[in-house]
Order: sequence, then structure tokens, then C-alpha cells
Amino acid sequence: MELQHAWEAFYRAVDGAASSEKPLQQRLADAYVYSIRNLEGVHVPVQIWERIEKLGKTLTAKAAVGGEATIRATTSAMTTEEARELLHEIVSIFTEIAEAHNGSRPG
Repeated sequence: MELQHAWEAFYRAVDGAASSEKPLQQRLADAYVYSIRNLEGVHVPVQIWERIEKLGKTLTAKAAVGGEATIRATTSAMTTEEARELLHEIVSIFTEIAEAHNGSRPG
């Protein structure tokens, strides 16, 4: 496992979502697209990977529309509460990764 890589990806996702002034739906899409999407199962324990896979499936549930990508189409159709819940899930996954990584900061 390469927990450091996963830790850094989720740190960027959480930091970016927390510091952005965009609507929650856009923060969620950005967190996934720019930080989480390219992780692989080798980066985390199986139980964490299952949560990341579920998140990915949720964020790609809608078909792409026009020039809008699948993730953007999915998140733009979400309510603010739905986006908030998924952002909370990202924070929860990050916490689990941090605990597995002994709470160290990214290098």
C-alpha cells in the first residue's frame, strides 16, 4: 500500500474543498477530479478502497450531457445537501486514511 500517496490526494481534496468559494457541487467535483479520481486500490486498505469506489460510482451516476463531463453532470444535478453529504464522506475517508497513516502530514 502507498498510504502516503492516498493521504496526499485526500489532503488536497479536503483542503481545496474547504478553501474554495465555489458552490458545494463544484467543490465536490473538483475534489474528486483533481485529487481522488486517479487513486488505485494499491494505495489504501481494502475497506477504504471500497468506500472510494462507492464514491466514484456515485459521482459518475449520470450520463455526460453536451460538453459537460459525467462527473460534472452528476454533481450539477445534486442538491446542496447531497453534495454536502458526499463532501462529509470525503472528510471521513481522509480521517480513516490519516489514522491508518498514523496522522503524519504530507511530505
